[in-house]
Amino acid sequence: MMQMRIRKTVVMPLVASLSLTACATGNEGIGQTIGALVLGGACLAVARGDTRAACIAAAAAGFVLGGAIGQQIDARDRKRREAALAAALNDEQMWRERYGNGPMAQKTINQIPMDKSAPKQDLKTAHIATWHNPDTDDSGRIEPLRAYVNNTNQQCRQVRESYFKNGEPISALEVWCKNAQGRWAPV
Repeated sequence: MMQMRIRKTVVMPLVASLSLTACATGNEGIGQTIGALVLGGACLAVARGDTRAACIAAAAAGFVLGGAIGQQIDARDRKRREAALAAALNDEQMWRERYGNGPMAQKTINQIPMDKSAPKQDLKTAHIATWHNPDTDDSGRIEPLRAYVNNTNQQCRQVRESYFKNGEPISALEVWCKNAQGRWAPV
């Protein structure tokens, strides 16, 4: 039974993502694949009963969102984003007052105002991490939302990340958990 659950959790979103990304290339294809795998896999991991259609729809939504971000971000921006994300995830002071019992509800997140102005410098405070690439004028903001321990006893961090391309924001909610090797990995 567990083997069947694992197979569904891994194989279905993988097949959906590969089918959806057959024509995509580069950053867009990578983003689409990751988005489809993450949302489709997450759906199947928590789904009960016969919910294949809902999970395929979740994989499609992840495909669209992941492709939108992946299409926009280039290697120079990616390095700055990864540095800001690592700094935010590893800063205990940033998370000290954000511990809770699981991820924050969407309704609660929607009530938190989102700064829609593009950052103009690399900055990390107790409340936010930002990056800015002066070569491309692209930038990003990582807002810590919730720190918690999940049901497999992993330390997790929920963030709202915004990527600004030509001043226009693209935002997504993300959850990162420490894996067995002690590295942060998207869930």
